[in-house]
Amino acid sequence: MDAYAPLLALIALLVLPLFWCAVVLLLSYVGGWRRLHEEFPERGDPAAIGYRSVSGRVGLVSYKQSLRAAAAGDGLHLAVPSLFRPGHPPLFIPWRVMRRRERLCLLWQDSVRVEVGSTGVKLQLPPEWLESAAG
Repeated sequence: MDAYAPLLALIALLVLPLFWCAVVLLLSYVGGWRRLHEEFPERGDPAAIGYRSVSGRVGLVSYKQSLRAAAAGDGLHLAVPSLFRPGHPPLFIPWRVMRRRERLCLLWQDSVRVEVGSTGVKLQLPPEWLESAAG
């Protein structure tokens, strides 16, 4: 068994990152991040944007303190940390495409859910991140 230890370690070093990437990529499809990116890719330099970490949902997928958000005058920038990047390129969603605002309160946590454009994807964030979408 000891003779196989280096081989098993090498397999683990290769397989575990691939498995992680596959899971994160699958979540991007299940939640709708990929659909959002088809219509709303980030148009600027993501490195120059002052993101803050927030919790929220994209479709069915919950992102606990792993969404990076930045509000701009004309829309919302969304990204995820590099560990979650497979299948999750940065997004820029204009305020004008956010519709059907719905306030939610679950376990004393306020949030706002909006439907984004014609994608059918629902985005749920703390109210302060979607205030500009009201207009």
